[in-house]
Amino acid sequence: MATTAQAIERFALVTGIPEPHVGRVARILQLAKGADMKSLDLWPTGKQGGGKSAVHIQPSHVVNLAIALAVADPITIGPGRVLAFRDLVLQPPEGTSAFGDMFDGLIDLFARPEGRKARLTMHRYGAGVLLYPTQRPLAVFEHHHDDKQTFYLNFAARPEDPLTPALHMRVRVMGITRIGSININIIEMMSDLWADSRSKVPAFAEMPPLFPVNPFDRESL
Repeated sequence: MATTAQAIERFALVTGIPEPHVGRVARILQLAKGADMKSLDLWPTGKQGGGKSAVHIQPSHVVNLAIALAVADPITIGPGRVLAFRDLVLQPPEGTSAFGDMFDGLIDLFARPEGRKARLTMHRYGAGVLLYPTQRPLAVFEHHHDDKQTFYLNFAARPEDPLTPALHMRVRVMGITRIGSININIIEMMSDLWADSRSKVPAFAEMPPLFPVNPFDRESL
């Protein structure tokens, strides 16, 4: 079952990050509260004792943990970084979908039978997510379709943000000293965790797709 403890173990195995560190980051996300002192639900809160009362992860939770592990330094700023990246929007002319929602949707798609073909294609050619933890963060879904083509979905702050034009340069912005990367192996692991949750929890199995279409299904592919 894809419980929170098992998710932490799998993240540590695939990323190579020590399990105690992954657990600390998850705990920081779990305890994060908003201005109203209510939980932000960045990581699920389980009941004591585990077993049947153990909480199963959902796509947003594994996405949140992946973001925090990639760009939260120190780890105490993990909740803020997660919220900042999730709120980025897809830049025109593609639309206004939020980065967090599309990442959740991709994890959900890869966990479903109808997403198997897209998943195999992504694995064959390679895909990943690049996170630029600048003052105004940037994010990119990057898909190397073949030797001649690379496909991008670019995200930044709202369209009126003055840094938006930089995205037309494939966000290769000079002066960036650190880029967080979430590669296809990590994305597949996250999808496997969600598939496991869906197979064990009837309410999850009945959930409709989080995203109506494959976000990478573009003519450029």
